[in-house]
Amino acid sequence: MSREQLLAEVTRKYEDIYRKRTRKSGETLEKANKYMPGGDTRTSIWFDPYPFWIDKAEGCRFTDVDGNEYIDFHNCYTTMILGHANPKVVAAVREQARRAPLWEH
Repeated sequence: MSREQLLAEVTRKYEDIYRKRTRKSGETLEKANKYMPGGDTRTSIWFDPYPFWIDKAEGCRFTDVDGNEYIDFHNCYTTMILGHANPKVVAAVREQARRAPLWEH
């Protein structure tokens, strides 16, 4: 077996595992394709066969729509240095939203 054939076989194997673990993400992409070209707005993080779709996040962990939990090792590309849904950040945002319902000034 050539190196290329071996790589293709291994890729296929792990893609199959991924597809089984993330069926709802695949379905979500199909729905999103109706409204967005390619079904996703973050092409910089796209990977085949499709990216998983995040349902919720807290601290350094997030869960996809299939219920698989992941650790966010790169803090959402550094925008979440305090973690996802940090209670102090959520409280501050909530307070500002309560105080200033109109942001046009």
